[in-house]
Amino acid sequence: MTLPIIAIAPGKGLNWLAALMMLGLFLASPAASQTLRVGDRVDIVIAESAAASGEFRVGDDGAISLPGFGLISAAGRDLRALEEDLRRTVGRIFVEPSVAVQLLTERVVYVTGNVATPGAYAHSEGLRAIQLIALAGGTRRDRRDDDDWSIAVTGVRAEQSVAQAMDTLSALQVRIDRLEAEIGRAAEWPDVDFDRRLPDAPADVVSRERALFEARAEQLTSRIAISQEIRRSRATELDAHDARIAEELEYLDQLEEERATLQDLRDRGLATAERVNTLIRDASRARTSLLQSEILRNQTRAALSELDQDIASATNDFVVEAQRELRDARLGVANLQVERRAQQEIVNITGSSRLILDGRGRGFVLQVLRAGAEAAEPADALTMLGIDDVLIVSRRDAETDEDGLEMLTQ
Repeated sequence: MTLPIIAIAPGKGLNWLAALMMLGLFLASPAASQTLRVGDRVDIVIAESAAASGEFRVGDDGAISLPGFGLISAAGRDLRALEEDLRRTVGRIFVEPSVAVQLLTERVVYVTGNVATPGAYAHSEGLRAIQLIALAGGTRRDRRDDDDWSIAVTGVRAEQSVAQAMDTLSALQVRIDRLEAEIGRAAEWPDVDFDRRLPDAPADVVSRERALFEARAEQLTSRIAISQEIRRSRATELDAHDARIAEELEYLDQLEEERATLQDLRDRGLATAERVNTLIRDASRARTSLLQSEILRNQTRAALSELDQDIASATNDFVVEAQRELRDARLGVANLQVERRAQQEIVNITGSSRLILDGRGRGFVLQVLRAGAEAAEPADALTMLGIDDVLIVSRRDAETDEDGLEMLTQ
């Protein structure tokens, strides 16, 4: 990842807050929500079936009508679950089908009011109000504003990015352990101490990698077993060819001896030429049969050689692919470590969400108009936002009541 260069002109005021926000937004932009809903459009690619590939809509019944395969339940499921379901369904006809699903319908959430850039932004699972404000460039500020609010916006985003990076690092470490076990041709799932470098990986990550480890091992074992079974059959064929060739050679020797004897008898007038000619024809047919048997034997030997190479390359190809994935995983860890350290620096500088939890940054009031609701409801910086929600950011002016407490009016 290439970090943005933030230049500060000599003699100018250091707008370090803007720089922090730029860096925070660059490093952490949430991924769009992938849970399917009625009306969503998805692009499905099935390599083995052009008829079942294309753009499809999730119907009012929550299903997708896939040509040749019927109705596939989709609403309420994420893309990966739908892919797996499609792979199982298509797998009833095609062996190990290649399936990919992409969401075409955009998931958005809205922010309006006192933010730098109001509008629609990509929604992500777990999106909080303070994160959406950060995406919108922070609040519009004047002399009355408390900088703590904008600083906290950046800090909270950085905090979440650090947490996401740690989760991803844990998952990558499990993958690395799995790949190292595969390269070492371990017979069982490795007993790994996940605390050695990172916190415990989520149970679903470990379960997924374990299932992948077992599936790949079974796939390799099955491939080798099939090749070995075919090899045994070919070896039996080779033995049969060898035995037949030995019989044919013995038969030819007998014919040759008999021909030589009859030739001698004919020369002395004791045998007819017709009998000698018959033996010559029999010998010719035997040689032709012997030649065919030798051709078949050579073909069987070539097939055995190919099977031996396939058995040897099966494990080698498996290890080479695992080594490539291992390099990619380690590179991903290195890049994530750089990103995590950068985000941690932002957390250290801003003081993170403690600014909000301590009650500072009180220059603004938040409301959320939930999708389908008739009225907005109060919100705070850590309020979770749903798809199509509208976050309203308003400046509030402080007055003092009889007890000396601040009265907040929009």
